[in-house]
Amino acid sequence: MGGALFVFHFLQNHSKWVIGELYFHIFSMYLNTQGHPCRGRVVSRPVKQVAVNSFGKQRIFSVKVFEVSLILPPNKNQLESVSLGRFCTHQLRFILVGHLIQQAAGSSNLKKVTLELGGKSPNIILSDANLENAVEQSHIGLFFNQGQCCCAGSRVFVQSDVYDEFVERSVARAERRVVGDPFDFKTEQGPQVDQEQFNKILGYISSGKREGAKLMCGGGVAADRGYFIQPTVFGDVQDNMIIAREEIFGPVMQIFKFKTLEEVITRANDTKYGLAASVFTTDIDKANYVSSGLRAGTVWINCYNVFASQAPFGGYKASGNGRELGEYGLEAYTEVKTVITQHAHHILKANNE
Repeated sequence: MGGALFVFHFLQNHSKWVIGELYFHIFSMYLNTQGHPCRGRVVSRPVKQVAVNSFGKQRIFSVKVFEVSLILPPNKNQLESVSLGRFCTHQLRFILVGHLIQQAAGSSNLKKVTLELGGKSPNIILSDANLENAVEQSHIGLFFNQGQCCCAGSRVFVQSDVYDEFVERSVARAERRVVGDPFDFKTEQGPQVDQEQFNKILGYISSGKREGAKLMCGGGVAADRGYFIQPTVFGDVQDNMIIAREEIFGPVMQIFKFKTLEEVITRANDTKYGLAASVFTTDIDKANYVSSGLRAGTVWINCYNVFASQAPFGGYKASGNGRELGEYGLEAYTEVKTVITQHAHHILKANNE
């Protein structure tokens, strides 16, 4: 019995028992899907703006291979959704109200929480960039989905040598943007999600003008009725302005001027958020230098809003914790079990003989 001992181990991944989802009105169908193939029971709580979206999701995922998804009706008092995670789920993942949910998780059963909480993403244009591409990608990066995008490139930093030309081209592109009926294929921009968001965006535009940012185009209501806002571009924005610090979540581009790489990296990181960033340049060494210095979960080079199901997505700092998509995204939905087996030497020897 006193022989040498041999040990081997292997890992098992087990699905979380119940997964709770609380999500806002953007991209819920894209991001909130990984719990299903992990065979977790998914309980979703949408906000009131996505009631139709959520029942469409239920029709897609309530099939045998994905188990059953229960979509709870939208709750007028969003904070009541905290109870969804407090008693009946082992994990919560959602967009917004993250701080309150984190507290609720800590005061109950310490369930694991994945947070995606928005951003104020820097979009950096170097003087050697292909300006035609940089202008179009920056336009898409900000105005996509009426600006209601958590990773929107709302802080556009342009190197001083090309600042004037970039602003001129960006204003011209914004003025060409077609605002109207979202069911018309010619339309590029529809309405904001609701009256509250509509008023909030107009308030930020007023704040920018009041604090001295230069309104280059837009800045007003785009239709006689509905929640339509003109594509808006501000120039000469300063880092301490409200529109430079807070997430607007609307079609409002803010353009800043910078001189050196070190300066722009410092200014780009001067935010509580860290969800995404981008850099436009034809110099790969500069691209790598800037991207390495940026404190953001995703950095695009010479493009914007490019996603892949294999590429993890998530933020640094107040933009949240955990990742969506890719192998890292699956970790939030599973528990890892280590199984260690110890065998005596003489047993292994007997089996070999």
